[in-house]
Amino acid sequence: WVVFALIIAWYLLIWLFQDHIEARFDARLNDQVAEMVAASESDGQGGVRLTWEPTDPRYALPHSGWYWQISEGSQVIVASRSMWTDRLNLSGALPADKSEALLITGPNKEPLRALGRAIRLPGSENPLSFIVAGPVADIDSDVAEFSGDARLVLTALGMLLLIIIALQISYGLKPLGNLHLALSEIRAGKSRLMRGEFPGEVEPIVRELNALLEHNSGLLERARTQAGNLAHALKNPLLIIQNETTNVQGPRGQLVHQQLKTVNSIIDHQLSKARLAGSTNLIGAQTSVQSVIGDLIYTLEILYQDRNISLTQAGLENLLFRGDRQDLEELLGNLIDNACKWANGTIKIAGESLDYPDSGRLFRLTIEDDGPGIPAAEMLAVLQRGHRLDEQTPGSGIGLNVARDIVKLYSGKLDLDTSSIGGLRVRLILPAA
Repeated sequence: WVVFALIIAWYLLIWLFQDHIEARFDARLNDQVAEMVAASESDGQGGVRLTWEPTDPRYALPHSGWYWQISEGSQVIVASRSMWTDRLNLSGALPADKSEALLITGPNKEPLRALGRAIRLPGSENPLSFIVAGPVADIDSDVAEFSGDARLVLTALGMLLLIIIALQISYGLKPLGNLHLALSEIRAGKSRLMRGEFPGEVEPIVRELNALLEHNSGLLERARTQAGNLAHALKNPLLIIQNETTNVQGPRGQLVHQQLKTVNSIIDHQLSKARLAGSTNLIGAQTSVQSVIGDLIYTLEILYQDRNISLTQAGLENLLFRGDRQDLEELLGNLIDNACKWANGTIKIAGESLDYPDSGRLFRLTIEDDGPGIPAAEMLAVLQRGHRLDEQTPGSGIGLNVARDIVKLYSGKLDLDTSSIGGLRVRLILPAA
């Protein structure tokens, strides 16, 4: 709208200036006509003579564009030397009481602006026509010069206004930038509430957002505590039932033992989810991926030392997980332990950083083994709680499901496919600090 307004202002200024220049031009011509009328007198023989001529030297230069003449009807009585042998031709009768501007063509076909008046001098039978003309080019040149100057001034003014508007918008939106940074810090885990200085207009929003964050945090903590309390409350009665049914044999005993095992699996799963629900509230949580994997490899090599499994790692040096260390330990512990159970002798762990404009900083972890792998048709099913492909291998069947829950909690991604070394390959994408 600034550019549009300045363009309109430019056209309006040009129109006003041209109107002013034409008025001054006409006033000058009118003065010349009045001077010629005052200097004219009858010669007593039906003619007219001038007691003096206009002093402007341009009336003496041939074809200068400035002309005057006095005529009676179609006969020119006297004219300026600038007319040379040409004459000014006006169509129509001239007014007797005032001068008015006319646009005519000059001796050199140039456009002229002329003023004329019909005056009857004492001693003259017929009215005389007094005409003074000047070049329209003089008006056009003045208007063109003013137009160029006005264009430069308005352009500079427009640029100044745009800079001022940009600065005003930047300054006005600065509080929103601070609000964005505060929200980003909360999302990144660097802060639990919005901190910083905010103007009075934004402060109510900040207070409401902080109150909402506190409320949600309290609800989450109560839900986690209640789920944990319920699971722990069920543990002891189940343990008693399990001990009392140890000697029950036969199909009924097998059924009871199987159902107790299923209930224990469900409770373990819910306890794990309850702990996860509270862990993401940690402020500024950052975990070294290499440190966690190094500790897990040390423990698993001892646990599976009779298997002679080779665990190698690459690309983990600068990877930082934006989250709780215990969550990462449980996630990778489940996945690497699962790989150790099925590997024939080799497990490879590799990492790399990712940076997507829409998703922020991420990293990818790949865990692959040389075991029997998983059929493609079963890869989705094994992520379900309690689903096991081999009932003879120790475990509760909830490891991959817990891993999936942890990844989902951090808005990550978990994919299964076939490894290049023959077994299962697990790909993880998680938020990076």
